[in-house]
Amino acid sequence: MSSVKAALLQAVRTRLERQIAELRSSRDDATSGTRIDQDRPANRGERAAVSSQGYLAHGLGRRIQSLQEALELLDRIPPDPRDRVTVGALVTLLDARDEAQILLVLPGVAGLRLPSDEGEVIVVSPNAPVVRPLLGLTQGEGATVTRPEGPVEVEVLQIV
Repeated sequence: MSSVKAALLQAVRTRLERQIAELRSSRDDATSGTRIDQDRPANRGERAAVSSQGYLAHGLGRRIQSLQEALELLDRIPPDPRDRVTVGALVTLLDARDEAQILLVLPGVAGLRLPSDEGEVIVVSPNAPVVRPLLGLTQGEGATVTRPEGPVEVEVLQIV
C-alpha cells in the first residue's frame, strides 16, 4: 500500500503542475490583452476590457501562487506510513453500511479524485469537516463524520 501512496502523491504533484502550466498560459493570454498597440485604450469600452483583463490576470496569478504553495507543502510530506490519521495519511474508512471510502489527507489540495487499484481516492484537507473528527485516530477506532447526507459513524480500517 505504501507504493500506492507514493503513486498517489506523484499523481497529485502532476495534476498541480499541469494546473499551474495551464493557469500561466491563461494569465499570459490575459496579460497580453491589457495593452492595445502599447497605447492607452481609445475609448471607455476598450478601457473596461483592458481593466477586466488585468483583474483576470491578477486573479490567475494568485491562484498560481496558491497552487505553488500547495506543491511546496507536498514536498514537505514524507511518503512514510502513518500510524494515526494526520497530514499525509492515506486512510480507508468503513461506514455503518459497510461502504469503504479512501481519503488522502493533504494540505493545500482538496477535492481531487484519483483512481487507484484499491478504489477511488479523495484528496481532502486536514481542515475538511469529514477529516477533523478523524485526526489522531488509529486503526480500529471510530468517529462520527459529517457527510452531505448527514452525520455518519465510520471506523478507521487502515492507515498508510
